[in-house]
This record gives sequence, structure tokens and C-alpha cells, in this order.
Amino acid sequence: MRRYRRWFGVLLCSTGVVVHWAQAQLLVRGRVLDARERTPLPGATVQLLSLPDTARRWGAVANPRGEFQIALPEPGRYRLRISLVGYRTLERPLQVRQSLDLGELLMESLPIQTGEVTVEAVQERAQVKQDTVEYAASAYKVNPDATAEELVRKLPGVSVQQGQLTAHGETVRRVLVDGREFFGQDPMAVLRTLPAEMVQSVQIFDREGEQARLTGVRDPSSVEKTINIITNPAMRTGRFGRLYGGYGSNSRYQSGGTLNFFRDTLRMSLVGLSNNINQQNFALDDILGVVNFAGQVSSGGPPPMVMRMLFQGGRFPGPPAGMRGRGGPFAQLQNFFVPEQSGINTTHALGLMYSNRWGNWLDLTASYVFNQLRNSAQTQLWRQYFTVDSTGAALYREQSQSSGILNTHRLNLRAEWTPDSAITLLLTPRVVFQPSESSPQQWGWTLQSTGDTLASIRNRSATKAELLQGSTQLLLVRRFAPGRSLSVELEAEHQPQLQRSTQWVARALDAHDTLPAMGNFGQRTSVDGRTTSFSAELRYSEPLDSLLTLQLLYRPGWEWGYSNREAWQLDSVGSDLLRVGALSSALRRNLFQQQLGISSQYSSSRLQWTARLDYQWGRLSAREQLGTPWEVERRFGYLVPFLMLQYNFSRMQNLRAVYRPFVTLPTATQLQAAVDNSNPLALSSGNPELHPGYTHMLFARYHQVELPSGSFLFAMLRLMYGQQYISTETIIASRDTVLGPALRLPPGAQYTRPVNLDGYWSARTFWVLGMPAPILRSTVTFNLTLDYTRTPAVVNGVRIASRALAPALGLGLSSNWSQEVDFNLSYTLSYNRVRSDAATLGNSAYVQHQANASITLLPWQRWVLATQLGYTNYNGLGGEADRPILLWNMALGYRFLEGNAAELRLAVTDLLGQNTGVSRSVSGQYIEDSLTQVLRRYVMLQFSYRLRNFQL
Repeated sequence: MRRYRRWFGVLLCSTGVVVHWAQAQLLVRGRVLDARERTPLPGATVQLLSLPDTARRWGAVANPRGEFQIALPEPGRYRLRISLVGYRTLERPLQVRQSLDLGELLMESLPIQTGEVTVEAVQERAQVKQDTVEYAASAYKVNPDATAEELVRKLPGVSVQQGQLTAHGETVRRVLVDGREFFGQDPMAVLRTLPAEMVQSVQIFDREGEQARLTGVRDPSSVEKTINIITNPAMRTGRFGRLYGGYGSNSRYQSGGTLNFFRDTLRMSLVGLSNNINQQNFALDDILGVVNFAGQVSSGGPPPMVMRMLFQGGRFPGPPAGMRGRGGPFAQLQNFFVPEQSGINTTHALGLMYSNRWGNWLDLTASYVFNQLRNSAQTQLWRQYFTVDSTGAALYREQSQSSGILNTHRLNLRAEWTPDSAITLLLTPRVVFQPSESSPQQWGWTLQSTGDTLASIRNRSATKAELLQGSTQLLLVRRFAPGRSLSVELEAEHQPQLQRSTQWVARALDAHDTLPAMGNFGQRTSVDGRTTSFSAELRYSEPLDSLLTLQLLYRPGWEWGYSNREAWQLDSVGSDLLRVGALSSALRRNLFQQQLGISSQYSSSRLQWTARLDYQWGRLSAREQLGTPWEVERRFGYLVPFLMLQYNFSRMQNLRAVYRPFVTLPTATQLQAAVDNSNPLALSSGNPELHPGYTHMLFARYHQVELPSGSFLFAMLRLMYGQQYISTETIIASRDTVLGPALRLPPGAQYTRPVNLDGYWSARTFWVLGMPAPILRSTVTFNLTLDYTRTPAVVNGVRIASRALAPALGLGLSSNWSQEVDFNLSYTLSYNRVRSDAATLGNSAYVQHQANASITLLPWQRWVLATQLGYTNYNGLGGEADRPILLWNMALGYRFLEGNAAELRLAVTDLLGQNTGVSRSVSGQYIEDSLTQVLRRYVMLQFSYRLRNFQL
């Protein structure tokens, strides 16, 4: 520890010497705006060409505020050139003797051409601008009623599956419209609100944090995959939207709509939906913090704070092995966005969005979204444990049925105040409130590898929970000169949580039991938790020369939390008898940590790199105040380097590589020793001896675009290695076992707790190649994915490791014929293999074939014919799961009224009645196959009306 501090002090002293030798900065900066609306033009390409030798050039891409900054090596004569799709190229000569601020640069939009146009050349489909890949929307044909979602699906490397939007192998965290926030962090709400005809181009890039955007100093250590929708300038003023409704067989219904009002910088939107056909549109907040919703009896799933860290903070490499939920409506929580939920769902949602900009000094965006999800599900699952004893319990079977209601209120506000060109103040408060109710029933059996039953239970419960989460961030940025800035960020969060559940368990015994029968028992559990955190961050940036910038960082943070859990035995009428000590706990957790860092950044037209070294140290303490008192304190200190290198081979070809380690701190629940017996056959608890984990991550990405054809190659590689990785230790009882007072494991049941283990490995590579196929008048896409994970675990005192390998090969064909013919065809072949050191499972593998076809035809002027085919076939799961599934939906529609604004459609879903919910998941403890209730065949008559009124 002292050695690290000594070296860190030497590094800081060296920095002072470098700053003293810093040379004068020669920067050209400005802001690109629409000449008519005075709105920023993000994505505009800005170049400075040396005169008279125009072969020497330097460039940048305008950020979401339209701002750019270019570092020049020497004074002289230059030509400024600014270009953007849909705008006239702006050129002017410049004489640069010192750093220049060009102020506002106005670009005029090109007029929209009407009538027939014959295009002889292949249209330029895409281009690369540093970290941004930009697609021209006009190069991808969709039907006249298509939404932005249907357009984005056609782009190479972009897909939407189970409600999750991915681009170039990474989950999309945010969708902007003309560089501005739109419906907060709900990408699907944005894409389903905007019509495709409004979209001029689509940008995909890694969005850096607000500090980087406002200071102009890049921060590649904090990025999120982002899509920016650039709208047609001629359609930025008007009213547009869509209203729809339908009713069908089996009382199935749907209704909803979107209404939008755009005028210059003012944007207002109203969205809503109500249906019982499993159409959902939720962000992560809709499931954040809800425990055991819809009867998903936890088998050791992550607590709310763990989920928040997993999916928002990015501090974990993935859910800790064995700490995932076991299935049901929220089985895929590892995704950032809520996937399509299993079971039968009734959804009601309403959203309001307001955004406006007053001059260049105030930008305000606010949104409110309400969601209600009513879920009913029936699930069967089969789980095979990785055990070291082939004669012990190896199998678990479960049947469950459940119902639940989850309400979510989300309020977001973003206010950016810029009183002058040197100061910006950004305020982003956020509030989420979630009440929920659930009533599950569960039947579970533990079995030997021979299939003989060891123990069984029936478990029914009723749960009510409430979560309130409030947070706010305040960022102040002061820009002194180009490249020189000071920023202060304050962040506070408060999250109380309350849960009450009543549980009744009936246990059946057999000849293997050696202890007195437990029989039936009832239990009431109360969970009351609260977490409050506050942090501050101070950053100072100083340009050393025209290409090199130095940045200093200091960040202190405090976190206070408690987690109270009390369990009471009940008598036959439901009255409290006595508190169960082994199941009760009152834990106080406090964390204080500091981070001191220094970084340097180099940026030229060819090469950019960032080198950063942080020293992070702190104190984590936890104290038990109920039952047997104990107290633990962890002091830690880590050197955390960060390296980023990007090389631009050309304007359309670049390579980026990043090395970044990060620290994972145990949460209060992971430290809490109280046992969770919500599933008596799968007990779990925390571990007071848990230490912080340290994970290394290496990331590389390659872009290449060929013009003018738009052929596109993207490759990504991510490697991760975990030291002191937070994994699991499991005890699987071969006979009735006593773990403590009033705490017993039936034969075949398990007890799991988190432990630190070395040896976690994760690797992922993703390749996508897209190219036009002129003969087919379509775009062909090839993609290759390879995932590998090695997860260490401890089972019955023996350390084992499970290794999961999952390669996949995909082929896609997307039409580019006309608005009358629109189709998307795809096929994916995937192979999944799991190997384990456990005696009960040496090798398990299966193959999955998945083919999809979506076709929309307008054979006559007013008629619409649409069909979707989905084929899935598993080989290797066994039994009914290997049965091929063909899901066929079709619809016939008729359009009428002026401009074909109205449509009457007859639709049939699951025409062949083969829809089945089959899935397989793998953790460090087991392989699990599940079969879930799904929505079956129904017929619906639908009506929709499209509103279009631009240029008001």
C-alpha cells in the first residue's frame, strides 16, 4: 500500500514538471447550427485543409451540441469545409495565427426534390466519422407506415430481439433525436414513436459522459452505445402520430397511440398502450428492486442494489454466477432493457414528454411514464446441478403458477443552463416509485441421478413490496480556454425499500429422512432496507500542446445503508409466534472511498490515445445488530489503470483498443448472514467474510466502410478475467441436514452463499459484414458470434469450474426494392456446449436452428399483405423440447381515406398453434431447462389511423 502511494506521489510530481513545460495551444473551435432553426447539427463533418497543399487535412465531428474542436500543428492558411447529409457544404478560407473561436456556423438545408428521379450510381449507404458510423436512411427502403424501429432493423449489425436493441454486438443504452434526449433511457419508446419517413440518417457511436461533452476533453473510460436519429429538416415542424385499436377471439384486445407536436426546438409527445397480447415497452426501471414479483420464488437471485449496479453502473462483468433469478417473467434481468416477458401479460402504459430550447442558454427535457404489468404464468423447469458426488442429489424439478401486478412511475428531468460560452450547469433529477403485489404457488422435487425422489415441497405465498428511488446529479463546467476547463459534479441517491410476505410450506418426507418430520409451517417475512449515497467529483483539464491534454481527477464518495430482515413463525391462523433468529438480521453497512487520478490524452488525425492511472482506496464496514452481533471492516487500495488506443487507417477505417480493470464491492445483502428460505429447497444467504473483487477487461473494435457501395465490416473482441471474483459456494444435502437452530436442509436441497474465487474468464467476439446485393436489390448481412465463459464455484467443499462455449453463425437478407415490397429474412445456427468438473455432468451440448421471415407487400394501391414466419428447432435438449416450432402470423389490410391514412386489418397470430416457451440457461451451479406458458392462437380485427401534418 505505501509503495503504491509513493509511486503515485512521484507520478504527480512528474505531472507538475510536464505542465511547466507545456506549450501554447493552437485550437480552432466552433458550433454548427441549422441556419433556419438555429438548432445544433450533430454529426457534421468539419475539416481544415492546409493551403496550398490540400492533401494535409485535420478534422472532427460535431458533438450533440453541434460543437467541434480541431488541434492544428502550426499557424498558416487553411480552408474550412463542413458537410452533412441534407445540407449544403459550407466552405470558407481561414488565416490561423492563434487559437480561434469561429462561433456559430450556419448550414442551409437542401430543398426536398419531388417527382421521379433516376439514380444511375449506387447510393452511398454509410460512412465512418471517427467513432461514429452514419447510415443514410434513404438507402434503406421501408413501407410507408413503417416506424423508425423498422428502419433501424435493416441496418447492418443492428437487431431487436425480445425487446432489446443491440448494435454491433453491444446493447444500445440510449437513443437521441437530433442529438437531444427523447424519453430518457427508453430506446424502444423513441423508435416506436417516430415514423421512418422523418429519419434522414442514423448514427451509431459510443457516447461519452456529460463532462466529456461539455468540456471537449474526451473520456473513453465512460461510454455507452448510443443511436442518434437525425430527422429531415423539412419535417421538424408539424403534428404526427398514430392511433390504433383492435379486438379479437378469446377476448384479446389492443389499443394505443402516439401523438407528437414538433415546432422548431419545441417537442411534445404523448404515448400510450393497453393490451393483453404481450405487447410491452418498458425500461429497466420497471423491474428494478422488485423481489419475487409474480410469484417467482427466488433461488438466490440478486437483490435490488445488485441489479442496479449490474445494469446501470456497469461495475460488474455480469450477474454473479448462481445469483441469477431462476426464470419466469424477469428471468433475463442481465439485459439492460426488459425483454418480452414470459407468461400471459396485460399491459397499460402512458407516457408524456416535453422538450424545448430557449436560445443557446437553456435546454429543458422532462418526461413521465406510468406502466402497469399484470402477469400470470405457469412454468415447469428441470435443473441439473454440478455435483461432485454422483450418488447424491443431482436433479431438481419444479412446477409453479403465479399472478402479480407491478406498477411503475418514472419521472425524469434534464435542465442544461449555459449563461455564457464559458459556463454550463446541468441538473438531472430522477424519481422512480414501484408498488407491486404477487401470489405464487410452487411445487418442487429434489431427485437422485436415478430419478428417485428425495424430498418435495409445496410453497405458496403472498408478497407486497414498495420501492422508491430518487437521485440527482448536478454538474458545473467552467471553460477557461480551448482545452482548459474545470468541472465539479455532485451526485446524491436515496433508495428505501419495503417488502412484506406471508409464506406457507408443506413438506413431504420419505424413507431417507432421519430427523423428526418438519411437517407444515407458516412464516411471515419483513424486509426493510435503505441506501443513501453521496459523491463529488472534481476534474481539471490542461492542454500541454496542440495535441496533448492533461487531466486531474479527485472523487470522494460516501454510502450509508441498512438491511433489516425479520422472519416470524406463524400458527395455524396466521398469528406471529416467535422470531426465527437464523432467518433474521439487521445489518448496517457504511462505505467511504476516494479516487485520485491523472490522465493524458493525445489526439491527431491518425492517432488518439488516452492513458490514465487512478488510485482507489476506501473503508467498507458492516455491523450486525440483531441476534449474534458481529462487525467486520475491510480497508482496500487498488491501482486502477486505463489505456485506450485508436488508430485511423483512413476516413472509413479505424481500430480501437481499451484496457480497463474495475473493482466490485460487496453489497449489504451479500454481506448479510441471514438465510433466505423463500424456497426451502434452495436456501441462500450472504457472507460477512466477502472481499472486493477485481476484474480486468480488454476490449477491441474495428470499423471499415467501403464507399460508395456501403459495404460494412465490424469486429469486436472483449476479454475479462476476475480475481477474487464473487462466485458461489453450494452445499447439496444427501440426507436431512441441520445447518443451525431451526434451519434444516431436506435431502437433495441446497444452501448457497457468495464467496471470492479466482479463475473467472469471459470472452466474446462479434463480427458482422454487410454489403449490397444489386442482383437481389437487397442488403446481405453475415454475422459471427463466439462466447466463452469459465465460472468457478465450490460444491460440497470441492472447487469446480463450468465452461460454456456458444458459437453462432447468422445470415440476413433485407430488401431494398421499394415501399411496395419490404422483407427481412434471417437464419441463425448456434451451438451451445457446457463442460464441468462435476461428476454428474461432464459434457452437455445442443444445437439451435432459428429462421425468421417478415414480409410486407402492397400488391394494389390500397391493399396490404403482411406475414411473419419464425422457425425454431433444438437438437440435444431431449424430449418435447426438441420438437420443431413454426410460428406463423399473417394479416390482410385495406387502406382508405385521404393519403391512405386509415387502415382496417384482419390479423391471425400463431396460425398453426405451435407457439411454445422453451429455454435453456447455464450458471456456475447448474443447467436449467424451462417450459413456460405462452400466448396461443387468436384472430383480431384492427383499425389504425395515421396523422401527418408537417410545416405548420
